[in-house]
Amino acid sequence: MADKYNNKIRNNKIISASDIGQYSYCSISWYLNKLGIKPNSENISKGVKNHYRLGVELDNSKKFLEKTYKSIFLGFLFLFISIIFLFFGGIL
Repeated sequence: MADKYNNKIRNNKIISASDIGQYSYCSISWYLNKLGIKPNSENISKGVKNHYRLGVELDNSKKFLEKTYKSIFLGFLFLFISIIFLFFGGIL
């Protein structure tokens, strides 16, 4: 049975950057992942939920930042138009 798993690893000749990173972080986790053995842990499910929550918060932050930039642009535009009306309004 061990030969079946080892052949599975040997047949995959491509090493990705992700593989190198995972191996350097935890070689046992990398090995088990290559064998197709997925970890089952409460901490992993908590991590997945936290990553999802943080992703939603990041998306919301990006949307808020875009709205902020639009508001700043509109504020400067109205300021510029007001200055023009004040300056040229006195001449006419």
